[in-house]
Amino acid sequence: MTSQTPNEVPMITLDSVKLSQVDFIKIDVEGMEIDLLRGAAKILKKHRPMMLIEHTKSDNKAIVDMLKSFDYKTFNIDINILAVHGTDKTEITP
Repeated sequence: MTSQTPNEVPMITLDSVKLSQVDFIKIDVEGMEIDLLRGAAKILKKHRPMMLIEHTKSDNKAIVDMLKSFDYKTFNIDINILAVHGTDKTEITP
């Protein structure tokens, strides 16, 4: 039987990556959704990507409230939240 030593993984924000275009973000971060959204604030404001956010270990209302502060419409889909920016013309039928 082998024992595993935990590894440290550096954490960076999405905003620090300096992406030229962002159309879609899939988020599955096991309870760190609010932190991820905070670290992607510039991307969300500039690129307005559609997002699919798994929220099984987080406060759904807190995530939705934060998304609304960025002008996103949200749709609950099982364990996920589909987030579409208010200016997006995509037709979503819940």
